[in-house]
Amino acid sequence: MTFVDVLLANAKKKARRLSTTSYVLVGFGVLLFVGSIMNLFDSSVAMDEVALQLLVTLGFIGGGIWANRVAVDRNRNIKRYEKYITLITRQGKTSLDSIVSATDISYFAVEEDLRKMILNGYFPGAYIDKEKREVVLAKKIDKSSAAQQAPTKEHVVVCGGCGADNRIPVGSIAECQYCRRSLE
Repeated sequence: MTFVDVLLANAKKKARRLSTTSYVLVGFGVLLFVGSIMNLFDSSVAMDEVALQLLVTLGFIGGGIWANRVAVDRNRNIKRYEKYITLITRQGKTSLDSIVSATDISYFAVEEDLRKMILNGYFPGAYIDKEKREVVLAKKIDKSSAAQQAPTKEHVVVCGGCGADNRIPVGSIAECQYCRRSLE
């Protein structure tokens, strides 16, 4: 199992937990609702107590619906992420335009999804080259040839957006590690 597979498995597990939590919250809300309705007919229970019970009921049901919605969104993201991983790592498609045409998802949505994936470690060392409109993956260095290669020179570039110092290889284009603005 690769590192990316572990990340996807953990994301799926979290989405399942959230979905289960949503059903539990709605279940408690329904039970509270039934109890509140029964208390309406009990003359020994004050109406303000019933109102409070109904308010708590709405909180549980509302929280459950919200948690379910978040779980559904996470599952959709996971399915899109699996498509991107297949296209990029297994099929070698790094052009954002080719990913867009293969997925029928808008350019900006693909770019945002890939940015999030890079930030979450799905593509370690990768970045999005906005001028070339492609994902640039970190190259795996063969240990035998690494000794023959000259070390890459880096320089510090101050981000025009947030003012942070970023170390990037000389002559390359990268994104600010804090605000994601393009650096040269």
